[in-house]
Amino acid sequence: MFNQTIIPAVKSELHLEAFIASSAVIGILMNFDLMDLGAIIQKLHAHQKKVILHLELTRGLANDEFGAIFAIQILKVDGLISTKQKVIDLAKKRKIMGVYRLFLKDSMAFEANLRQLEHIKPDVIEVLPAIPKLIERIKQSTNAIIISGGLLFEPGEIQNALSAGAASVSVSKIDLWPK
Repeated sequence: MFNQTIIPAVKSELHLEAFIASSAVIGILMNFDLMDLGAIIQKLHAHQKKVILHLELTRGLANDEFGAIFAIQILKVDGLISTKQKVIDLAKKRKIMGVYRLFLKDSMAFEANLRQLEHIKPDVIEVLPAIPKLIERIKQSTNAIIISGGLLFEPGEIQNALSAGAASVSVSKIDLWPK
């Protein structure tokens, strides 16, 4: 599913142009306004880019099943990221990539997320932040593909996340994107 280890996290016009110029095929869109997304996604598709939309970080779009249906049917996204099980279930049903996002802010959140994964059974999980020991533990408890991201500033940090079991990392720092 993921043939690239670094997934650009696209969050501005500058990022958008850098993503188009990069060799990366898959990118995550976040922090854009709903009214601009149609043209942005159309432009990216014209450049043979696949778009995973971060539903909760899109201004003006509800982060629920209705927002997901709009993103799938009208915006024609290739995937969705959400912390909501219903959105992930809908993405699976509509045969697009559904990425379940985990925030690991403390040990209680970590344990609660592990329990949720048993019920949700996502195909892809995004783990934030990219802490290798936690990536390893999640990898041991699921068959899902793991994307990790957050607080990655150096190539060595990316390698540590990949070595811990992440298939890919999402990175907003353009200097770390594939050329």
